[in-house]
This record gives sequence, C-alpha cells and structure tokens, in this order.
Amino acid sequence: MRPEEESREAYVRRYIENISRDWKTLTPQEFTDVAEHISSKDLPETRSIFYEIAQKYQFSRWDCLYGDPLDTTQLLCFYR
Repeated sequence: MRPEEESREAYVRRYIENISRDWKTLTPQEFTDVAEHISSKDLPETRSIFYEIAQKYQFSRWDCLYGDPLDTTQLLCFYR
C-alpha cells in the first residue's frame, strides 16, 4: 500500500531501490525484468483508495494481515 503522500513514481523508485539492494540472487537480466515489470505494471494504491473500493463493494471492514518491513507490500483481508 502506497502512503497517501507518496506519488506512484516515488513508490516505484523506492521499491526498485530496495530490490536492487536486497535481492542479491537476481542476475542483472532478472533485475532488469523485475524493474521493468514494476515500472510498467504495478499500480500501488493508497489507504483511502482501498477504503473507497471496500465501500463500493459493500465490505464492512478490512484488515492488513501482513505488512513487509519496507512498507511496499501488504496482504489485506476484506470482510462482509
């Protein structure tokens, strides 16, 4: 989940920098492939967008069951 004040571009840049630093087993080509995928396909949403989606589809609440230490990935559970 992207923080409200962070742009998509800043989020993607931060995510790719973390991958570059922490994913040591990737080959240069694999890193390029991952970075290109994230840059072109990932659309990280903010908490307020998830709230709007939950309301639109009549979910009564939602919880974050997991959040990574880098604040780039969360596992959300929506309840009816």
